[in-house]
Amino acid sequence: MIDFIKIERLKSGVRGNPLLNGKWILTSNEDAVFLKEEAIYNKLTFETKKAKESDKYYSKVSGSIHYYFNGGLHNYNDFSFTNIVEVVDEISEQFEIDHANELNNLEFGVNVKLPFEPKLILDNLVTHKGKKFSHITNQGKNYHQCEHTQFIIKMYHKSLQFGLAENILRFEIKVFKMQYLHRNGIDIKSLKCLKNKAIYEPLGRLLLKVFDEILIDCENLDTSVLTDAEKATYLLATKPNTWKRNNRLDSKGQKQLQRLLEKYHKLINRHTKGTTNKHKVEELIEEKWNELSEIYHSAKTIIQDNIVQYLLFKYNVSFGHKPFIHYQRPSIYNRDF
Repeated sequence: MIDFIKIERLKSGVRGNPLLNGKWILTSNEDAVFLKEEAIYNKLTFETKKAKESDKYYSKVSGSIHYYFNGGLHNYNDFSFTNIVEVVDEISEQFEIDHANELNNLEFGVNVKLPFEPKLILDNLVTHKGKKFSHITNQGKNYHQCEHTQFIIKMYHKSLQFGLAENILRFEIKVFKMQYLHRNGIDIKSLKCLKNKAIYEPLGRLLLKVFDEILIDCENLDTSVLTDAEKATYLLATKPNTWKRNNRLDSKGQKQLQRLLEKYHKLINRHTKGTTNKHKVEELIEEKWNELSEIYHSAKTIIQDNIVQYLLFKYNVSFGHKPFIHYQRPSIYNRDF
């Protein structure tokens, strides 16, 4: 669920932390005004800087708390609300990071196992609200992204990244202006907010809303059966330049594009059988988000508890219960890799 985070201004320093001893490297040159250093621990990057003539350090931290949970090795497995709380508490204790520290960046999303190749989605991405998707393949990276002013949508084949046999698609939103979350009614301001289960339901709704807004070409559409008018609609709708912002500056242009979108969806519904791949992915995203955020689990537990209490009261009986043994993850910083 939650992956990358960034705190630009830590309330306390980290240079003397024993877990970072021997990991600091100088990242500024001799002529720089500021002396800068960084240390990496389990995919969390700690950075400090100070003016050369000063003894006061400024510190920040960024990185994937999902990677951190796995000892810095990978982030392809499930990472639940309970795991997030565990990691937030762990890094807060080990690096003396106050829960009140303000979050400046946040990345959230899910890994979903598909019954088909992820490329059937990735190769057919058209646009999100007038912005084209770019295919990034430099420096060993391979992902598709759509960049907006306050956030970036990213999708990629997770299995290729780690050489897995399964078809795992990663869909995520990287927020670099927290106002984006705030104007969508999601009150995430500090690190401690990640421990509040109430934020995960609106985060999930936003994730699904953004995915639904993405125009994805229907890969199993047989264009040979389309009429000339339908072909024209299809070709125009699946052309990224059609959705450029300068094509919908006035209300007339917006209405024209809205009508085009409606005609495109009707065309797809008319000429495709069963559920499209986009709808399958959408269902899997919702299912996985609810599972990891433990929203469904909480509701189910409440219902089950109420039923049990009702039966106990009605029949005046008691049941013997074996204690539930919770698996405890070994502390990351005590592991040997």
